[in-house]
Amino acid sequence: MGHKIIEPVPCAVPLIVKDHLCHYLQGQRISAAACSVIDGNKSPAVKGELLFTNTVFPVPCVLDISEEISIAINRYHKKDVFISVDLVPLWIRNS
Repeated sequence: MGHKIIEPVPCAVPLIVKDHLCHYLQGQRISAAACSVIDGNKSPAVKGELLFTNTVFPVPCVLDISEEISIAINRYHKKDVFISVDLVPLWIRNS
């Protein structure tokens, strides 16, 4: 009948952090903006609270961008996938 099955992938998941410096900020909660960077292309930023833990970002602003990251990694097998976090989103930039 021509149906196409799209591989299911996890979405709205906490992201595991590979940067060892997050350990020093463990337990800190700040207002921030996060966006995904996939193959050098940034998604629109999502503002919210960011909670630093030892290895995971389990907060709404990261959960909101985790779906596109999960799809890029699990369905399209992308390797150049990052999150970009703005720790001072209220600062006005002159650029």
